[in-house]
Amino acid sequence: MPEFVQAKDFFESLKPTERVYLLIRHSIRRHITPQDSDNGAHVGLTDEGRALAISFGRLFPAGDAVYFSSPVGRCIDTAKCIAEGRAMSSVARGAALSETPAESSARGAALSATPANSSVRVAALSATPAESSARGIALSETPAACPAALLNSRADVPVETDEALGSFYVKDYDAYLSVLNERFYQNICAWLDSDNHPAFYPLAERAEELRQYMFQKGTARFNIFSTHDAWVVPTLVHFLGFHFTPSQWMNYLTGIAFVVDESRGLTGEGREHLDSDCGRTGEGRERIDKSHERVVALTGMDSGYLYFG
Repeated sequence: MPEFVQAKDFFESLKPTERVYLLIRHSIRRHITPQDSDNGAHVGLTDEGRALAISFGRLFPAGDAVYFSSPVGRCIDTAKCIAEGRAMSSVARGAALSETPAESSARGAALSATPANSSVRVAALSATPAESSARGIALSETPAACPAALLNSRADVPVETDEALGSFYVKDYDAYLSVLNERFYQNICAWLDSDNHPAFYPLAERAEELRQYMFQKGTARFNIFSTHDAWVVPTLVHFLGFHFTPSQWMNYLTGIAFVVDESRGLTGEGREHLDSDCGRTGEGRERIDKSHERVVALTGMDSGYLYFG
């Protein structure tokens, strides 16, 4: 049975030469109801969802990043919050590099505070114990400790929206609207189990095209693609053999990362091959898959799964 890796462990395991293409579900939103217009397209992130996405971004190591998103607002906001968290980490890394030995010692003492002090600090960062448990990522810095300009910079983060990330596996949009309006999870699972549904493309072919799309679009060390569960779930099924049911679904801030090691031939000629030959098949693509790429399921939550009664 495949498993989700904690995002913190994933990012800490990366080598400096590895490039990441991350397809991730947006952060927490409220429940979509039949009364929501446009099938819930306008339902945004909750306050907790925004805080989680910022915390997720703070886990990234150093490196440039580009952001792509479904046109739906909660996906765009997730990408921007991840970028905001990355900016916070960059500021923190810069401060750590410039601090004096005395400041470093003081910071170490603060980090090794008594359990009582630690509990006070954690309590200040989470509204309720339940929210703290749901997060799965401990915040180590309050917004008040960050530069005001940084906190106000979310709107300035460049996020490229693409309709493809809103409907990548959809073949017939009218049929897909029927899926959205009735038994959504059951229909997605039926398609994945049978690979036959009028609303969707064949799974294997389309999943490979999505991977190629990500490789072609991504130009940075970290390439973040913010999308919906409906498109992350089939990608996990195809590449890693996950199995989902209407009662065991995929969590928020959970996704799949394609990790390419550029030290193993993906610079120069190899990099050009990766960028320009997105339709590669046969021996050439298999060589790249086996030698230069690993695929990881990761989550920024306590668990990669959501369970429904």
